Amino acid sequence: MDAFTIIIICAFGLVLLAAYLIFRIGALKRKMRRLDAISRDIGDMERTSAGGSPRIKKAVIETPMVPEGELLIILNRGNRKPWMDVVSGRLRAGNRGVVVTVKVPSSVRSRFRGDVKFIWLDRSTAHDVDDDTVIVNPTNLSGVLQDIESFVGEGGIVLVDGFAEILASNEDRRVIRFLRMLESSCAARRFSAVVPAPYRSVSQRTRVLLTESFQTVVI
Repeated sequence: MDAFTIIIICAFGLVLLAAYLIFRIGALKRKMRRLDAISRDIGDMERTSAGGSPRIKKAVIETPMVPEGELLIILNRGNRKPWMDVVSGRLRAGNRGVVVTVKVPSSVRSRFRGDVKFIWLDRSTAHDVDDDTVIVNPTNLSGVLQDIESFVGEGGIVLVDGFAEILASNEDRRVIRFLRMLESSCAARRFSAVVPAPYRSVSQRTRVLLTESFQTVVI
């Protein structure tokens, strides 16, 4: 192989490398622009109460739709809990359900009629619980996921009512990983997951991450 051929091959390789780098830089810039836009939108929503004009409006949803096999994050700005209609409807239809809660299960059990398992997020296991309840430390996200998957199946519903506690007890990257694994499990096992949290309890940075990574509504 002569010197001219080697130079041509090297030049071609450099052109391919440059094209790849340009593509990656462009993709990164597009992602950053999306993140900036979401951050601005959320910031504008927060300034609405101060008389500003929002770039995006608060979703007006009486009963959020949660298709089978999907995960929905709900950032709630009010006191109503319309997602409870979704959960109750699935349970009335005879599907299994899992409720992840920070409340004592005996205090909320009457709200859920049907075949329901409770995952009580608590740092102490020194509690007497009923057969339908397991206690999991809120930092043990793999344990939470394992208990969900061991009970719920196709058509079922999971309510992560203790999501604010999960956020407070774990780093964002661990929470995002947990949600991605839960989302994958929803798709594979054909059940649905509703993950509500008070809007103000979630930092703006975390809201951006959630909105960028998952199906999220603000109500």
